[in-house]
Amino acid sequence: MQKLYIITPFKNNISHYLLNTIKSISSLKLKTVINHIVIYDRESIELIDKIKSNYLKNFKFESYFIKFIIAPKKGIYHAINIGLDQISKNSFYMVLGEGDLIKKKSNNFNLKNNQIQTLDYKLSNRNKLENDFRNIYSGMPYCHNAIIFKKNDLKYSTNYKISSDYHYFIKYIENSKINIENDIPKNSGLEVTFEAKNGISSKSIIKKNIENMLILIKLKKLKGFFIYLTLLLPKLFYKFRKKYGDY
Repeated sequence: MQKLYIITPFKNNISHYLLNTIKSISSLKLKTVINHIVIYDRESIELIDKIKSNYLKNFKFESYFIKFIIAPKKGIYHAINIGLDQISKNSFYMVLGEGDLIKKKSNNFNLKNNQIQTLDYKLSNRNKLENDFRNIYSGMPYCHNAIIFKKNDLKYSTNYKISSDYHYFIKYIENSKINIENDIPKNSGLEVTFEAKNGISSKSIIKKNIENMLILIKLKKLKGFFIYLTLLLPKLFYKFRKKYGDY
């Protein structure tokens, strides 16, 4: 039977978010063994114990196994790396935030033997499904929580607070020699719904753009910087006009 690992960093200390994610995964009833790895810090011990005793104590798992790991220090990307350490090379995995929900679209879910594959995704306040890649030089081209990777030797950089998923994605496709327009199949069996209207990157736009530019300068030199700037300026101009109108 095929196997999928799911890594969830628990960071917000709101237990019902994590419970909603667990329930959405456990109710899928796929022909897939799902190993869910939840990484949490010491401040969340009491909430995690409450989840274990109040909900998971009498829960009967069927092809769904959940493992809780305490992280020695804080940080989302540090937590994801701890999850990656639990997974053997060439295993399939995805990172799913607490509160994010997986829904079954059909019984056609089947892990393809590709280095990377995507799921449709949407925000809970929108009906439209998203499944197109954006320009890779304008930041993360696809929601990283809706991507299934095949484990290799890469880890998430802890030098970035917001954009490490972007850095990881670029390094991943470069190392695997992947063309995002031709080599990434869509998996039509599942979709991911994000309950939060705005993630951390949406709330820290300045820091996100600075980190994105630093990543492109590091990986693509000045070429990456100028391309990113060329794509960013029209967006800023549009937002300015939308906010202040024409004078």
